[in-house]
Amino acid sequence: MTPYKDQSEEIRKIADETTRRLVLEIARALVDDEESISVEVCDVDGLSTVRVRLTASDLGKVVGAQGRTARCIRSLLTASATKYDRRYGLDIRAHEA
Repeated sequence: MTPYKDQSEEIRKIADETTRRLVLEIARALVDDEESISVEVCDVDGLSTVRVRLTASDLGKVVGAQGRTARCIRSLLTASATKYDRRYGLDIRAHEA
């Protein structure tokens, strides 16, 4: 591996962790059951996706009326990821039973 490749991998890890913490804090501020939230960053088919899992009763609070809150979170993701020259998708779902 070249040093440049190592550096880009390190930057990717920093970007993923920063993004995960950002979405986690936003979601915690919106829901009733903060402890039930899980946020992870996954790479699927070359696309980085932030997966948010929470209770069904809190799902609407994070998605918002007509998806407005989710769109705002996506906008913040885009703004934050620009610093690291990355792009993220957002996947919000209730925990599976």
